[in-house]
Amino acid sequence: MKKTLMLFAAMVALVANMSAQGYYYRELMRQFGFPELRENRKSNESILQKDDSTIFSEVDVDPRSPWGIDSVWSWISYHMDWSLFSDCNVTGYVFVAFIVETDGTITDVVKLWDIGCHVGDEVVKAVSIMPKWIPGKLNGKVVRVRYVLPYFFAIY
Repeated sequence: MKKTLMLFAAMVALVANMSAQGYYYRELMRQFGFPELRENRKSNESILQKDDSTIFSEVDVDPRSPWGIDSVWSWISYHMDWSLFSDCNVTGYVFVAFIVETDGTITDVVKLWDIGCHVGDEVVKAVSIMPKWIPGKLNGKVVRVRYVLPYFFAIY
């Protein structure tokens, strides 16, 4: 019974954490005023017919790394300069936004939320040199998509 309660508590904490990430994602997108953030799906479809250079945030098929999100976080950790954090004692999420182009390259990497101690700059640096992703699609057409990536950092 005790194990079941602990498992249930862990699942509730995980779901609450995922909901908080979604909330922060939306708030950061609103704060930075990205023009592609539209609540109305029909406006995205009408723009798609007019222009191929539009950046979308709401698409049918999200862009993704060919190796999965865990590999993305590992990539970032591997490409950070850990010597910069020798005097740091920070924990938290760093949010970066970037555009996944129609060919899968990553451009325009922007730090949205930083926890200090050069962590955000190192995440931006690592994401900037990341290999190509699988691009997103809207109505079956490959489009440019702004992607917001949370990265959890903890050092003690």
